[in-house]
Amino acid sequence: MQLLFGYFCDRGKRKHIIVLGLLLSSAIFLIGFAHTASAWFFLILCVMLGSGAFHPAAVGFIGGISEKNRGKIILGFAFAGALGQGSSQICYASLLHGHAERMAVFSLITVAACFGIYRFRFTKVAPSRERLKLQEFLQPFKTKRRPLGLLYFSQVFSQGLLLAFIFLLPDLLREKSCNSWLCHGGGFLCFFIGASMALIPAGMIIDRFGPRLMMITVSGFSFSLFYLLLFLPMSSSWLIAVLLALFGACSWPINPTIVTWGNKLVPESPSFVSGLLMGMAWCISHLIVIVAGILSTAFSSSTCHLSLQILGVLMVMTFFFAIAMPGQKEAVAFSSEGEAGTISEVANK
Repeated sequence: MQLLFGYFCDRGKRKHIIVLGLLLSSAIFLIGFAHTASAWFFLILCVMLGSGAFHPAAVGFIGGISEKNRGKIILGFAFAGALGQGSSQICYASLLHGHAERMAVFSLITVAACFGIYRFRFTKVAPSRERLKLQEFLQPFKTKRRPLGLLYFSQVFSQGLLLAFIFLLPDLLREKSCNSWLCHGGGFLCFFIGASMALIPAGMIIDRFGPRLMMITVSGFSFSLFYLLLFLPMSSSWLIAVLLALFGACSWPINPTIVTWGNKLVPESPSFVSGLLMGMAWCISHLIVIVAGILSTAFSSSTCHLSLQILGVLMVMTFFFAIAMPGQKEAVAFSSEGEAGTISEVANK
């Protein structure tokens, strides 16, 4: 749904979709009152639809605040998201445990925030179009098929590996005989502390040197740290915590770097491109988590360790996709050539 949400965001409905996304996402605060499987299903469905609506709309909005500092702004947005995600398990459990009524209060805070956003006057509002036109919907692909395709598969592979890593992380830490505080959420928190601290500097690097150099660098370091975590025999839980933070600092900026790169390639449709490189990539990358689960049942010992060793090849492919991306001059020439072809077709008609 993120592609569809992104399309309408770029055509004048961004404010409405941001508000819709926040309201639907706030359904998670009511889960303490749900007592049947069907109720849980519909609450989670609302949350996921709300997330799918909010993210391309919000990224498209903040990415348009400053053309010059787009990298810093988008990665600053990701920084806040990483902080929230890293602390979510601990904070949510403490709120929900024995005090389900508190969650309703937080839903009211979300409603107040939605009212404030709705009253906010957006600086740039695209022309509103009610009807969905397939030709306009697919327009961003016409001149940027190759770079958008490479970015899409880079996002699928890198995000899929990270989701599988987070999914298997508690069991991986148990296999390494780590302390219980790492296995029960501490390792997850260390990973996201590193991820959060790296996002703002990563945005500055993108704006200074470009997303291509950033992508190649973080992919290379992520690959090295990933296998260092797997192969290096470590008895100290604190050393593992530091390596988890470093791995988070190198691997998590890949996702917003790809989104920033896509926004730079197609600045006229930021929400649509964000939906392509987030929602459309994530729905496929979650299949890699299923593959990780299947692989973990295929071995008799060190199941998580061996599964992640196999899946590590996805980071290598991300690295080579980044190298294969056209440079800035090549991308501009390719785009100009596509525009010239379009003008020629119109003239012939």
